[in-house]
Amino acid sequence: MAEKIGPIDNTEEIFSPQIVHEAEITRQNARFRIPVKMEIDGKIYKLRDWSLTGCSIIDMPEEYIKKHTTGKMIFMFDQFETMIDNLQIECLYKKENDIGCRFTDLTPQQISILNQIITAYINGDIITQDDIITAVTKIQMYPKKKKIDEVEKKKAKLILFLIFTTLAVIMIFLSYIIYKKVFIVESINGYVDSNITTLRSPYPSFIKFQKNYQTDQNISDGETVAVAYLVGGGVSRIVSPVSGKIFKIYSKNNEFINTGEPILSIIDLNATRYIHATFYSKETKKIKIGYIVKIIFNSNIYYGKVTKVLYPEDISIIKSKPNENIYANPRNFIDVIIMPLQKIDKKFIGSSVYIKLDTFINKLGLINDKNTNNFFTSVFWFCISKKYLLLH
Repeated sequence: MAEKIGPIDNTEEIFSPQIVHEAEITRQNARFRIPVKMEIDGKIYKLRDWSLTGCSIIDMPEEYIKKHTTGKMIFMFDQFETMIDNLQIECLYKKENDIGCRFTDLTPQQISILNQIITAYINGDIITQDDIITAVTKIQMYPKKKKIDEVEKKKAKLILFLIFTTLAVIMIFLSYIIYKKVFIVESINGYVDSNITTLRSPYPSFIKFQKNYQTDQNISDGETVAVAYLVGGGVSRIVSPVSGKIFKIYSKNNEFINTGEPILSIIDLNATRYIHATFYSKETKKIKIGYIVKIIFNSNIYYGKVTKVLYPEDISIIKSKPNENIYANPRNFIDVIIMPLQKIDKKFIGSSVYIKLDTFINKLGLINDKNTNNFFTSVFWFCISKKYLLLH
């Protein structure tokens, strides 16, 4: 119990009504003129009226208006006094000599005591110290909640599981999108290429092959492939400059072809297949020579290494070529030469391919010529190797 203070002077309020109804001032609850004092910042004030929602404080300084403060309600009874401490008060407006305030964040104990006092005054009962103690402790004597049914527990666990699973799926999806945006580089187009030599007609002439050549037939370096019978008279031998296999035959025996038209093409015996891919120039900084890429075509997956990056020619060089249309060479693309790590059959030459480059695993060295496992396998072995080194 708090220290007893002087009695409250209620002379002026003996014949005043005990209840001030909502019609007087718009409020949530009827206000009661029950004798009480309010201590704020060490100073004692009288209350004109009060309720569970607020009070009117007499002669309170105007500096409190529109502010929050903490107060203490002090009730005087015949043989004892009680108080409600730590009341959160918001001062709203001034009317004549009073300042209208409202209580905020009342605790269950504070509400219980106020209700006990209001009920006692309305009924004419005498408040005793035991009544106050009962009001304070009553709030703590509610019956315990019944145990949650096992079915309800299972439902709750299932709901939580679904929530966490959904969040996990969303996080994985967002992580994948971010990872792909930051680290994955994809080609615009690409195709399988090889070093192919094409024999062409030197003049307008009739071509006569020396043999009945077929695709995949061997040809030796220096071998006479055909004789060109010139339109104006005379003949010209067409000789293979390389040893290899015939890739494609373009003209027929004794057919007339013009200057520069192809006769047949030869794949050099030592030639290897490579990938010619095109990327957006904005990806230039991400593509490095030596990086391992994935090559996808015809439901087949190969791996290759970047061996050359071909940038657009300098504009001054392009403009120095008067016979070349500079607008036919877009400058927002780069060409990349990729050497496959596995042998690609020559039948795939000219086939379209799709290139995918993961810059993250390349930077970490998780993929190389001898290890072309996917990302997760690479990360697994990377972690295992690190753990092994730490243990030893």
